[in-house]
Amino acid sequence: MDTIGILLTVINVLMVCVGLVLLGLSGWLGIQSVARLTRWCRSERTVVKFSRVEGCSCPVVEFALADGTTVTFTASSGRGTRQFKEGDSVPILYNPRDPQEADLRTCFAMWFFPVALGLLGLVFVVGSGLKLLGIW
Repeated sequence: MDTIGILLTVINVLMVCVGLVLLGLSGWLGIQSVARLTRWCRSERTVVKFSRVEGCSCPVVEFALADGTTVTFTASSGRGTRQFKEGDSVPILYNPRDPQEADLRTCFAMWFFPVALGLLGLVFVVGSGLKLLGIW
C-alpha cells in the first residue's frame, strides 16, 4: 500500500470514529429529550416578547407556578422568522425542581439536534465504513 492509500485509510478510520461520536451524542440528546418529556411538567403558556439570539428570534415565555411565582424564560431554539406572535399560547416543558429550566415543547426544539446529529453520524459511519470494507 502506498503513502496515499495509507493516508486515505487513516482518514476513513477517523471519519468512522467521528461518526460514532456523533451517533453517541445523538443518542444522549435523544435520551435527554425523552427524560424531559416523561419527568418535566407540561403546560401551555404565553409568549410575552422576543429576544434576538445569534440572529434568531427566540420567544420569551412567561408562566406562573402554583405558588404564584412568575417564571420567565427565553426558548433555546428560534428561527430567522418568528414562528409565534406575542400573546400566542405555546406548549412548554419545565423542570418541577427548577422551573427556570424550561423550554418549548415543539418537535423542532425537542428533536432537531438528536435527529440531525444522528443522520450526520450515520452518513460518516456508513460512507467511510463502506470505503474501508472495499464495498464502495
